Amino acid sequence: MRSRRRPDLARAFLPLAALALLAVLAVPVQAGPFPGYNEIFVTVANDAGPHYDSFGNGTYLVRFEGETRGQNALHVTTDPAAPYGQVTSTSNRSGTLFVSDTGGKGYEDDTLLLVSVREPVPDDFRLRLVAHGHQWTPNPASNRAPETYTYTGTTLDETFTAADLA
Repeated sequence: MRSRRRPDLARAFLPLAALALLAVLAVPVQAGPFPGYNEIFVTVANDAGPHYDSFGNGTYLVRFEGETRGQNALHVTTDPAAPYGQVTSTSNRSGTLFVSDTGGKGYEDDTLLLVSVREPVPDDFRLRLVAHGHQWTPNPASNRAPETYTYTGTTLDETFTAADLA
């Protein structure tokens, strides 16, 4: 692993293949919809749990701080050269996607990938996610980029099944 000083993070691309912190979320099938959109705890489906278990309960807190607070900064894209993303329809059963940040802050300490599957979930459902990326310790000062980061080969390599959604 290499450590180095973090370059200017403004408008940095955080490819899913290079995400520092990844968690796949699954709402149990019988639980129904989320109880709201703000100040809710969501449980992760990956075996290791959340990378940062800040609350000691295996969840992440989803919090929106207002409609002018960066909700348009994160995008999913199939091409890092298209930072604002695109609508992609494909019949491919594998591929790569990236998360880009076009906001003024230019980075995110963690990114949650939510996966939705239509009921009934087939018994043979499988979703394999592999992530590579940079990791750092979040700066305790709000909205301050980390000064150093380390590239870590595989940060997640897990196959999710129907049982993970139950």
